[in-house]
Amino acid sequence: MRCVIKGGLVAVSPEHILEVDIGVVNGVIYRISRNEDPQDYDQTIDAGHCWVLPGGIDAHVHLDWDFGDTVTTDDINTGTRAAAFGGTTTILNFIQPKPGESLRTLVDRWKDKGEMAWTNYGFHVIISQLYSLWMDELPLLPSMGIHSIKVFTAYPGKLMLSDADLFRIMRAASKSSILSMVHAENGPVIDVIAEESVLAGKIQPRYHGATRPSILEGEAVFRVGQIARLANAPAYMVHLSSLESVKALGYARQLGARLAAETCPQYLFLNDEVYQSDHFDVAQYVYTPPSRPHDDVRSLWDALRRGVIDIVSSDHCPFDFHGAKELGKMDFRLIPNGGPGIETRLPLMLTAVHKGQLTLGEAIAWTSTNASKQFGLFPKKGTLLPGSDADLVIVEQEPPLFTASARTLHQRIDYTPYEGWSLQGVPRDVMIGGQWVIQDHQLIASNSHGKFVG
Repeated sequence: MRCVIKGGLVAVSPEHILEVDIGVVNGVIYRISRNEDPQDYDQTIDAGHCWVLPGGIDAHVHLDWDFGDTVTTDDINTGTRAAAFGGTTTILNFIQPKPGESLRTLVDRWKDKGEMAWTNYGFHVIISQLYSLWMDELPLLPSMGIHSIKVFTAYPGKLMLSDADLFRIMRAASKSSILSMVHAENGPVIDVIAEESVLAGKIQPRYHGATRPSILEGEAVFRVGQIARLANAPAYMVHLSSLESVKALGYARQLGARLAAETCPQYLFLNDEVYQSDHFDVAQYVYTPPSRPHDDVRSLWDALRRGVIDIVSSDHCPFDFHGAKELGKMDFRLIPNGGPGIETRLPLMLTAVHKGQLTLGEAIAWTSTNASKQFGLFPKKGTLLPGSDADLVIVEQEPPLFTASARTLHQRIDYTPYEGWSLQGVPRDVMIGGQWVIQDHQLIASNSHGKFVG
């Protein structure tokens, strides 16, 4: 298809937002100019009074992920469809091998699932133990299109690695040019605090936040940084939530650690006031780390502006409130940790642009361009330059207000932590690989057609 998008304010890059036309031919950006001739194209799209932005890249999602007693409600089909409605055109999903399953079998199994994706997709592999088969196969992951793994310092007995195994795995990954992504909290100490809370009768969801103090996030970030230094390995710190972790990140970098980092909307737009109730409704805010006090929120915005953190991902990990979250009615520790956000990530950030909290260029960088560079997708993704993939979103500069709710969103889950919020950044049109998936806020593609980005 040959398509020209005319009259929009085009974010060619975060630094260059220009009034230009974009010509798309055979799924890529063919030309950018001020006066493209519509007669050269099969289709003309009027983007007057609109922003034309690079498609969002969400580097942290959990689709069809088994977490103990339950599985996330969104699979790769429903999750990527919701992502598309929210302006995300590429997702990177965490996949975890079953006990005894080879990594090659894991990747092949998920590539088969990927045929149902509406957006482009890639994978990070979770490594939860020093298993000889997985260690033998680790160097083969790049040949399968996988360039990152995830390890945990939290959830003892489920996902947590010892420091020794963390060191061994990060060192082995680095030797194969594989990035180690790390969930950094001090899991064993958190478990002690949580157990003491329950023994004292403090079993409500509100105590999830109180039993995961930010000092134990900061401690783990610094410890991981030091282990990464010793292993001569780069590391990517996921979902930072606090001033403690920002300070630890900076200090570890000063000492020579090669660390990148992300944060998430639930830490930028929510705070610990969500835990100020004994009602079980608070279970919808049970994700890890928890939302933090106002000072931590301000520190995260400051860290983004200073480039200390430079990516905003969703950590979309949806579990229904009714059924799944209710597993923890008598003990907050049994509430599945995670919440939805794949569809609201970019609209929340663009709403903040309208409110003057950040610039449009910053929103583009934090939700698309920086992730494309971090995960080896640039310049095919994350920018709108000639030769780039035609993954783009059109957002009205003065959009009608959209009220977020479980009913109006497309995520397959029975709640949203942003229920009733007015959003001003919901895309009008979404193009993926040169094909329109969303137009006038409606799904028009007849079938999923996402591509693997490894």
